[in-house]
Amino acid sequence: NSALEEMLVIKRGQRLSVQPVEKKHFDEVCKMANIHL
Repeated sequence: NSALEEMLVIKRGQRLSVQPVEKKHFDEVCKMANIHL
C-alpha cells in the first residue's frame, strides 16, 4: 500500500517492536482492516 510507504516499521533496518505510528498511517491500517473507530 503506497499510503504506508513512510511508516517506520516498513523501513529497512527498523526493529519490529514498539514504533510510533502517525495518525494518517493508523487511519489507513484501520481502513484496510475495515475497522471503524
